Amino acid sequence: RRTKRHFGTRSVRAAFTLLEMLAVIAIIVVLVAMLLPSLGRSMEIARSAVCKEHLRQINIAVNTYRFDSDGWLPYVPPQFSPGDPEPLRTPWFDVMFPTYLDDPMILTCREDPFWYRMDNLRLGDGVPVPGDYSSYGISAVHYLSEGGYLMNIDRYQPARPLDTILLADAGPDLPIQGLNDEDGPKRHFGVMVINDSADPFGEPGGGPSLTIRHGKGINALTLGGAVREIATQPLMTSPLQSFYPSCAAGGCGLCEIEGAPVEHYSFAHNHTYWWTGKIPSPPTQ
Repeated sequence: RRTKRHFGTRSVRAAFTLLEMLAVIAIIVVLVAMLLPSLGRSMEIARSAVCKEHLRQINIAVNTYRFDSDGWLPYVPPQFSPGDPEPLRTPWFDVMFPTYLDDPMILTCREDPFWYRMDNLRLGDGVPVPGDYSSYGISAVHYLSEGGYLMNIDRYQPARPLDTILLADAGPDLPIQGLNDEDGPKRHFGVMVINDSADPFGEPGGGPSLTIRHGKGINALTLGGAVREIATQPLMTSPLQSFYPSCAAGGCGLCEIEGAPVEHYSFAHNHTYWWTGKIPSPPTQ
């Protein structure tokens, strides 16, 4: 004590003042606010990357099936029962299990709010029982054209397979009040329709098949095996047309149909189309 007095010093306890603590807290809050959007975006990109990888795995399985099936993509024709005008429809991917796909979760995208439904379809013996719950829809141009004749990709080829959609993220992603059960909206038996998503099978309800899952759009797999990002946000509020100059200039087969225009979404801004080149006539029986 004498030494401190001699040199004119005094002992002071080091501590933060209230003002300093508030300043530190404010800086932390600002940093967190700056980092959260980046973190959210990073997770979004990661989930989109998983979705793209699922599409690539589906592409391998689909083409293996095609090689084993004389050029046919996975297709289950509707079954008609005597006296029943309504056909029994089975999703296209039903024939993929278990030989070509052993895990139904490959058909799910984690950005899909109903992805968990596919997981609920596992049986106790481990055999998956697929239902109408895939996150991905096969193009209606292939699946519904005159009994699905365009599903034989070896016989009918688009002009540019790399630009022609085979599969894509498909909705509905929101429940439609009064029109769906507790499991959520139906998925059109795994078919992605080309218009404003009226149900292609004439059933009530459904909701928009076109959705937004990854940032501002969806992921799509083309017949050539490419995985494309398609911006769909601008299309959700745009009126549907049967002819788009940019779409037609890219060789869209739907825009070139004469006398029977078909309303459809145009993905020409991403150089992706429902069909490239002229849509061939169905084979004669």
